[in-house]
Amino acid sequence: MKSIIVLPESFIGKAYEALKRVVNKSGADEKFLFFKYSEQTAEVSKCLENYNEFKQLLRDRALQYEEIPESSLDEYFFLNKNKKEVYLTPSELTSQIITSASLLGYKGNLFVYGVSQYEAEISNLKSCVNVFKTNQHRGTSSLDKTPLDYEHSKGSIAHFTINDKNFEVKLNGRGGSVANQGAEGYIQYVDDDFVIKIWDGVFPKKKYEIEKMEQIIRLKDKHPNIAFPLAFVYNSDDEPIGYVMRRIYGRAISFGQIHTLENPEIYVKQLLEQLIWLQVRGFLHRDINHNVLVNTDKREAYIIDVESAQLKGFMSSVKTADSQNALPEMYNSNTAFFNTIDISYSALIALTSVFCSHKEVFGPWNEKTGFATLKLKGIKDIGKSSPSIARLIYKAHTNGYPVSLIRQLEGLKLFTFMELLSDKNFMLGKFDDCNEAEEEVDDEVAGGTIDYESTKTPTRFYEKSTLKSEENYVKTKPFEIERASAIVGEFDGTSKPMIVDASYQKIRVDRPGDKNQKGVFAKIWEWIINFLVEHLIDGTVPYGTSNTELLKAFIKSGKWKKPVCSSIFAIGTIIVLLIAIFQL
Repeated sequence: MKSIIVLPESFIGKAYEALKRVVNKSGADEKFLFFKYSEQTAEVSKCLENYNEFKQLLRDRALQYEEIPESSLDEYFFLNKNKKEVYLTPSELTSQIITSASLLGYKGNLFVYGVSQYEAEISNLKSCVNVFKTNQHRGTSSLDKTPLDYEHSKGSIAHFTINDKNFEVKLNGRGGSVANQGAEGYIQYVDDDFVIKIWDGVFPKKKYEIEKMEQIIRLKDKHPNIAFPLAFVYNSDDEPIGYVMRRIYGRAISFGQIHTLENPEIYVKQLLEQLIWLQVRGFLHRDINHNVLVNTDKREAYIIDVESAQLKGFMSSVKTADSQNALPEMYNSNTAFFNTIDISYSALIALTSVFCSHKEVFGPWNEKTGFATLKLKGIKDIGKSSPSIARLIYKAHTNGYPVSLIRQLEGLKLFTFMELLSDKNFMLGKFDDCNEAEEEVDDEVAGGTIDYESTKTPTRFYEKSTLKSEENYVKTKPFEIERASAIVGEFDGTSKPMIVDASYQKIRVDRPGDKNQKGVFAKIWEWIINFLVEHLIDGTVPYGTSNTELLKAFIKSGKWKKPVCSSIFAIGTIIVLLIAIFQL
């Protein structure tokens, strides 16, 4: 039986047409493997229609397929280093595949189907992986690095065309009236709809960068919240000196500052979705940390400076050390191009910033020793709010587990509605046995039997910050309705779906163990249960515990003593006052 891993990028463009040809040539001795969260990845990357069509094609041809516990190719290589053969569906991102296999130590044969329109050809990339281990700049030698220093000056006239409309702009020059300026050039407003970025010659553009820009400009169906180049800006000699973008209203912010915003998880969710959208299309933004805009009125986040990102066979023009603060020791000497690991750890900084500054979790990266530290106090503090995300960050940094963007996104979705609080280590801030526990989970993941985020029994506790009981309903904002509906049936086999009622902007939670009762007694009983849930916050009561068992657990915990004593004191005081009044 030959197992073929279905890559997310195989649902885009030419690769998808090649994927269908592969299926048409496949038989009963072949099985297609889908990554965990593959459907969510397809939805975020706007190729869900092709994903569903492909699944139907497999069913129509009676071909075998199943989901595997790994959520990305990086995770798969990390857990299957010694697998003899790995087959991958058609991809135009072979540079990324080779980089991942090399950095994560994959030793076997690596077969990838091509995107040729004539046949479902296949090639073995093992030799390429071996070469890359000794030369991490492999694949860049063929790029034309000739510098193109086209002339322009302050006060000169530049022009561009958008939607068949011609524009002429007087250049203000570096140091003049500009919106922003940096190492590559400066940004100048054109009108309410457009801005231009002019390369001012500090770092002359190379010919291959112009070729990459041409591909980006031709890209169809651009993401609305990503500042893509729309057209070249030319000087009087019709030479490209910059490009034009849609004007985005917002303020610049770094990943480490996101925690200062109200509801930071909203912006991190959008950024993760945009990074996934880019990555599936071959973009690797290696300078992401400082290239984010936020509009707090619209509660939207935007990624900018996409032209400097790596794209398929074109390397990045810049690389910062932003992600190195979060990189574990095993990756800290990495200088490779076409590298998805750096992106994952950059995103991990954004995920951390939902709770606090990344500086409270990741220590400073030491350039001399190549070592980054993890501050356990910061992890413990995150664990008090979200044990699963704290566990994910700890696992990524300490074990070098390359946590995918989609796994980070799904972890964030889970946190933003309901958190699993049965992990006593993180709730109590203890990490003594964390390494041992994580290694046991790794073995099970490698065996394909369990996912490390779901190893604990879910609890009946609801986050105080987001859920307040009111006749078994929870008031929430429209965004929370969207994110809550994404985790239907996520917790355990007995959980009932969450029912979203958009007209009332409420979420009804059907709790297993609660009987459908009516009348005054039911309301009193519901108040008692809510009181118990509110006070049993140690995470020891499993989700779905019956009301009777919950009452017994509350009595056994001894937490009833204080409210009962207070009630007796209050009743006694009232009786004394009544006696005094009647005697008067």
